[in-house]
Amino acid sequence: MKLNIISWAIDEEILTKIKSFYADNQVENPNEYVIFMAKVKGCSITIYHSLQAVFQGKNAQSEAEIFGYDPTVKWLYSSDHAGSDEVGTGDYFGPIVVVASYVKEENLEELNRLGIRDSKKLSDDFILTVGPKLIRKYPYSLMVLDNEKYNSLIKKGWNMNSLKAALHN
Repeated sequence: MKLNIISWAIDEEILTKIKSFYADNQVENPNEYVIFMAKVKGCSITIYHSLQAVFQGKNAQSEAEIFGYDPTVKWLYSSDHAGSDEVGTGDYFGPIVVVASYVKEENLEELNRLGIRDSKKLSDDFILTVGPKLIRKYPYSLMVLDNEKYNSLIKKGWNMNSLKAALHN
């Protein structure tokens, strides 16, 4: 069974609705970056301080749709924009990797046609097939913070937030 993941930027109004709706299903939250966490049959809901809502499980989409999530919305922006994301911040082994890319408005149609979405919604096979096409066509920046450098920065007083901010910048 494939695990469905919906990652969605929400506002304060939707946050209030989610917290009220799932008040009886709220679970303890051990993560300092999480402001609300709930579990219902077929779905876990996590809301981060950044107001990023993550719905995970077989009922993720139907639960998110209760609050206005629209799966047909493909891109947040309809003009030139840059974005970045990281992987490896929850891993015990391996580097932290941040990639940023710049996309022009005229390329959005092609990206939609290719099926480019949030990487959490894409299979590894899809990424391995489409990724090489994208890196040849679109400008990007790749930053890798290996374990040795990570450990030396942590010893100097850096924390995960400051490391991620520096890598994204």
